[in-house]
Amino acid sequence: MRKVCLILSLFLAMCSEISAQKTMVINKKQGTSEIFYIGDVSKLCFVQNELSIVFVSTPAKAIDLSEIRSISFAKGQSGVSETLKSEGNVNIGFAGGCIYSDNLEGKVHAGIYSVDGRKVCDLGAWDGSMYSVSSLSCGVYIVKVGNTSLKFTKK
Repeated sequence: MRKVCLILSLFLAMCSEISAQKTMVINKKQGTSEIFYIGDVSKLCFVQNELSIVFVSTPAKAIDLSEIRSISFAKGQSGVSETLKSEGNVNIGFAGGCIYSDNLEGKVHAGIYSVDGRKVCDLGAWDGSMYSVSSLSCGVYIVKVGNTSLKFTKK
């Protein structure tokens, strides 16, 4: 009876910790990351050599298992200290450790720079989709989207 109570207590503790998680982060071997919001995911399936992520309202996504370095769950902490400000017609925000823009018209050349002017990430022709900043060291950075530059702090 004691074992059952202990196991049940551990299970409930794990469930409460899992419920606090808001995002699933898939780190790929080539150094990129993909962020998925737990509320959008219906189920995860391992089928042959792929991880199939089935979403609530959008088509499923398959990722080859050989591309995955790690999978982790986060409480939604972004690592970015504040919502990035809007300037002109560019609005940049953050969620789950990623920067994004929800109002770009088409693809725009973008990059992330350190405060000393070094380019640390080239986003190329960016469409505003989620881009993980988890690989950046803590510090102050400038994200340049087209002709607009905005500052953010990675914690």
